[in-house]
Amino acid sequence: VDVVEAVFTPLPAAGPLALDYGESETQLALMNAIEPLEQGFNGAGVRIGFLDTTYDFDHQVFERLVAENRLIAVIDTTGQGAQSNTHGHTVASTAVGFREGTLIGPCWGGEVLAATTEFAPSETNQEEDAFVAGIEWMEMMGADIVNVSLGYSTFDAGQRSYTTADLDGDTGVTTRAADRAAQRGVVVVTSAGNEGSSPWQRITTPADGDSVITVGAVTAEGVRAGFSSTGPTADGRTKPDVVAQGASTVIARSGSGYAFANGTSFSSPLTAGVVCQILQANPGLSPIEVRDLLRSTASQANNPDNLLGWGIVNAAAAVQGAITVDNEVETPALAGFTLNAVYPNPFAERATLSFEAPAAASETHVRVYDLLGRVVAEPFTGRPAPGLNTIQFDAYDWPAGVYLLSLETQNGTVAQQIVKR
Repeated sequence: VDVVEAVFTPLPAAGPLALDYGESETQLALMNAIEPLEQGFNGAGVRIGFLDTTYDFDHQVFERLVAENRLIAVIDTTGQGAQSNTHGHTVASTAVGFREGTLIGPCWGGEVLAATTEFAPSETNQEEDAFVAGIEWMEMMGADIVNVSLGYSTFDAGQRSYTTADLDGDTGVTTRAADRAAQRGVVVVTSAGNEGSSPWQRITTPADGDSVITVGAVTAEGVRAGFSSTGPTADGRTKPDVVAQGASTVIARSGSGYAFANGTSFSSPLTAGVVCQILQANPGLSPIEVRDLLRSTASQANNPDNLLGWGIVNAAAAVQGAITVDNEVETPALAGFTLNAVYPNPFAERATLSFEAPAAASETHVRVYDLLGRVVAEPFTGRPAPGLNTIQFDAYDWPAGVYLLSLETQNGTVAQQIVKR
């Protein structure tokens, strides 16, 4: 059970950052997510879904999300009627909320899907079926990421419960559904569970999935929270995969106000928010590539264990790694043209592009597009000289973020991703 620890009243804060993160600065800083946020990696163009209880999107923390029409759809697959539990609301707020001076999530610019699949008053196997329906709906709705701050192990009397021997990645109903979604290209991020101090101790389903990203909890100081569930899986795999702050995490309360709360339910959406940043930087990454990127850049990447996995998430390193993966593909070529890598990339104020052109080349355009497909610059237009053409372009007034540099001729187009800091 996730525990709301203390209610607080936001206080104004000032600093050199572009945004005022308020109390949430601590949880973002621990996972090094502020740097990519300041560079424009806020999940823009990425669609994240939540499987949980109910939501309150009338809260001020979601005001911008709703006003910008980025709340795509909300459904209920439980068939159980109304419930008062708003766990889903608090979970979503940590990932996609935006209220300067109080709470900003790492994916505050993303698109959102929300499904109520959990009926809090009871714990029945019917909720597993509702989970499957919810995640299948999210696949159909084009979710890039699904956050699961739920776990299943022991059910009410008369229901089918699991044992720790069932944590093999192939038994749990929700585990199989989550892995199947990952195989179809959806990055599934799930909480490890809050059983670390209980007789169960281990992770719960679907956290045992071999293709999901399982997230444990640490304190603001980076020390493992005692309640955070541990690995390994029944078949010996290391879990969790990574950890983030899940103790005294800033959340939005339903109705109004904010609070500090405990639970891997909150370290999971923080990590899912970082996945938004990663996929904004490189939309072509597969779920396994995202998982491996998070692992390889985390705080104990070279010495994983079953308490912290590969360690505390490092968003800035993971985003930079995503960009590097994109830049390591073969240099694109087109009918005698070769578009070389922009340098530097990422860049702050100006950058240099170069391309090789054949003799008697036709009219050529080099354009820069934003993620909405709008032309923001045209560094070159005309007939290029044979051989190497080098152009420096200024980006002083561009918003930070990801852009597409495109070389276009009458015979086709080649492009590469560039990033303005």
